Amino acid sequence: MGAWPVHAQEMDQQFMAVFVQGKRVGYFKNLRRVFADSVVTTELMTFSVDAGEGTVDKLSVDEVVETPEGQLLHFRHERVRGPILVRIAGTLNGPKLQVSLVREGQKQEHELDWPEGARMAEARRLLAKEQGLTEGTQYTFMQFFSDGLVAGEVMVSIGGEEEVEVLGTKMKLTKTTEVISLQDKTLEYTVYRDASARAMKIIAPTMFMELVNCSEAYAMTPLGGIE
Repeated sequence: MGAWPVHAQEMDQQFMAVFVQGKRVGYFKNLRRVFADSVVTTELMTFSVDAGEGTVDKLSVDEVVETPEGQLLHFRHERVRGPILVRIAGTLNGPKLQVSLVREGQKQEHELDWPEGARMAEARRLLAKEQGLTEGTQYTFMQFFSDGLVAGEVMVSIGGEEEVEVLGTKMKLTKTTEVISLQDKTLEYTVYRDASARAMKIIAPTMFMELVNCSEAYAMTPLGGIE
């Protein structure tokens, strides 16, 4: 899967608390590291949910390695749902994506056609930076989702500024709406961003979930310790 230097030229880290129906259930972490010839974006989400017959812990890790221009090099996705572990790794080789899938100890390897123009983490960030946060702006792009090995169209609409509460602090943030169209479903998110385009609150109504910007200390506090 390649390697990169130990020390990044630039690093940015963000934590968000995860709430489901108003209850804090876990946290999300985003880490972006810039090297001379690559940008590595790592996202981790961990939370616990009531599955009716007890609590189920869920963990997912996504790491995407791209060129500074946003061209995919390779990625990995790992998720744990209770006792089940799934690992997916992909390497882009020209127009083909070489994929390795490990599920319950069984490994499969296959080749997929890479969706032309599809973006992942850094490519999406660069596009958002280019488009800006001017009210009324709309744009669409194709995003590749490593967890399902599928591409979907994302439509982004930039709204106006609103006063939003973020963990008890009221902030002036720009409201953006993102609609993701996949083969079998449509997902809609409301994302409130600050002037630097950093997401401060994300609302996912179909999952009854909210992600709220927070400190590392808040994110790491044991569940039930603070609400």
